[in-house]
Amino acid sequence: CSASRDLDPAEVAPLLVDPDSAFDAPGVRPIKDSRTTRLVETTMVVDGRPTPVVFKRFNRKKWIDPVLAIFRPSRAWRSWQAGQHLASRGIPTPKNLAFVARRRKPWFSPFQGVLPHETYLITVKESNASTLSDHVFRELPGLGPEDLKREVERVTSALAALVRLLHERSLSHRDLKASNILIRRDARSRDDLLTLIDLVGVQLKHPLPLHRRVQNLARLSVSLADAPGRTRTTSLRFLREYLPPRESRSDDWKAFWRAIDAATHTKKARNKRRGRPLS
Repeated sequence: CSASRDLDPAEVAPLLVDPDSAFDAPGVRPIKDSRTTRLVETTMVVDGRPTPVVFKRFNRKKWIDPVLAIFRPSRAWRSWQAGQHLASRGIPTPKNLAFVARRRKPWFSPFQGVLPHETYLITVKESNASTLSDHVFRELPGLGPEDLKREVERVTSALAALVRLLHERSLSHRDLKASNILIRRDARSRDDLLTLIDLVGVQLKHPLPLHRRVQNLARLSVSLADAPGRTRTTSLRFLREYLPPRESRSDDWKAFWRAIDAATHTKKARNKRRGRPLS
């Protein structure tokens, strides 16, 4: 277990005995329950105050997952590390509070008792926020033409700034998509409008390879393929605001544009071939 000093020790103690007890606590609100993860919103004492938090369990996908943890960190631990990387580099993401690994009794192998089976992550919940996917596909269609144009421009600029900052800090997000970005409804002009979540796919590498930048941008493009108000001009504006001044002023952006376009088509074709919806 790793926990922030801001999280009250009285909240940590029950998690060491039975992490799943948090799912049955009074006032818990389910967020997601799938084959791979289970998320709930609950309240814990942080900095001496009751605070809304997100409690996430990473389920085992396969029986061999605990053994694979010998060779690579668990998804929860990778998320914890990524959150620390982002926070230390000034990239907005929900604050880490605790990482917990649950082990089983070694009934057939002594190694079973030291390998993590289910892992858990606790983060502060972003107040008055929704996913960018919900904002774009549920809220934007209800806006008039002028309001839609202004909101698309606002979000485009914020999104370009966020991804540019991510890449300038030598970080990439393999699963950079609209549903893994939060947008704050009450953000003021100086506040961070967008926040990154679901950080399993975040990696730190310096210098950041070009192919990772292209993959990130193509993944994001696919998730916003049918966004209301999105045009070729909007996409070009995003790219010019994302690129550093030197690359934006030269003709390098054209090759970058073509590389992203090719990667986007490849991603769409792969999903179609495998019968997966675009998201």
